[in-house]
Amino acid sequence: MSVTYLVSDSEDASLLGYFSLANKALEIRKEAVSKGLAKKASRYGILDEDEGSYTIQAYLLAQFGKNYAVSDGNRIDAAGLMSQVNMVIAQIQHMIGGGFIYLDVEKTCDPENPDEKPYEKLLKIYRDKAGYVAFNERHSPSDGKNYIMMIKAI
Repeated sequence: MSVTYLVSDSEDASLLGYFSLANKALEIRKEAVSKGLAKKASRYGILDEDEGSYTIQAYLLAQFGKNYAVSDGNRIDAAGLMSQVNMVIAQIQHMIGGGFIYLDVEKTCDPENPDEKPYEKLLKIYRDKAGYVAFNERHSPSDGKNYIMMIKAI
């Protein structure tokens, strides 16, 4: 259901990171996003007026990971890996269209320190460095975890 891309060093071919992309239907509540994002969703999706939500096709950034086994000098940072994602999305968008990409951030908490929220660092990176905005939370019955959903218009 997804395609995984490997990012390697051009000199020694060491694996620097990876990401997976899929194309999925997504429901966006109109009141959960900015007016600009809602306007763009109206061009790419169908409005269910009773529910006040748009159903759109969007690219899902399903996996996103860096290889920490690579030495510090050769390691890719999150911005560099996200740049690779954006390059691939731009190519796909050029070929088949589309207007949105989204991702989930797992709401992990330390049971011994419930006030600590390590996922907030990821939210900040995706928001500040990559332009995503949080628009929903969901619970996955299959893994029992809670996720914050983030979206970006492309």
